[in-house]
Amino acid sequence: MSRYTYLTTVLDEIEKYAPDQAALIVSIDRRMAEADAAECVDLAIALKAEGRRVVGLDLCGDPHKGDIATFEKHFRRGKEAGLGVTLHIAETKDNTVAESLALLDWRPDRLGHATFLSDEHKALFFADVPQPGVDDSSDVQPWDPAHPLHAMYTAAYHKHLERIHAESTESEAARQTLSYHADADKGARRAALKDVEALGKQNGAYKPCIEICLSSNLLCRTVSSLEAHHIQYYLANNHPIVICTDDTLPFRTTLLGEYALLLAKPPLGLGLERDQVSRVARMGMEARFYKGERG
Repeated sequence: MSRYTYLTTVLDEIEKYAPDQAALIVSIDRRMAEADAAECVDLAIALKAEGRRVVGLDLCGDPHKGDIATFEKHFRRGKEAGLGVTLHIAETKDNTVAESLALLDWRPDRLGHATFLSDEHKALFFADVPQPGVDDSSDVQPWDPAHPLHAMYTAAYHKHLERIHAESTESEAARQTLSYHADADKGARRAALKDVEALGKQNGAYKPCIEICLSSNLLCRTVSSLEAHHIQYYLANNHPIVICTDDTLPFRTTLLGEYALLLAKPPLGLGLERDQVSRVARMGMEARFYKGERG
């Protein structure tokens, strides 16, 4: 069966439902060859242009496989064609910081799992504002070891300090003075801070919706408990999330079952209030890729 036949067969069934009830996100497996990924994106773009209910692209598959650079231009093509983009990201501890930074640079609309996104990732890309009752690190500056971008600031500082020394026209005697080193240190700190601030502006902080799969994370042991689940950070920081099943068959769950985990009292669930769960549900609806009128 061709990919076109497969997709149109699935769409024939999906389109029996109202537009706000069902739509198709085309998945690109990380193990795919570039030609196969390109074909999937071409089909998604073409079918959307024909008026079929294709709304997005998803990068998924074994998080240990594939070279994500292979897929970047194709996902960017899909985004330019009006398709939503969701990326499975930082699913395991083995996924590198560099890979997650590269994926975030694609500016995805949603992120799958995002279990091991670092504080550095969040500081660089997320426009989160800590809510009352949450530890607020906004007064911590990049030169403080507690700041999530401290390592980046330190690397920039050393780079600029070396540059200042290399470009200095001071005599060897002058280079040994305390005032010379104080001025060099001040210049390197100022330049490093500008680098960090410029990177944040370049990235353009935003709030990509996080696709949360509670049962999947527990059963795959990527989190130790619901109490330790990364959903806690996103709830506390008013960051958009959507509740998902990941896969109903292997994890033996349903969307209703996942919402039950939100309401159930600890340790069986998160113990959220009904108004909190309603807010989570609204976040999910607001993050859907289908933006048309109710069908």
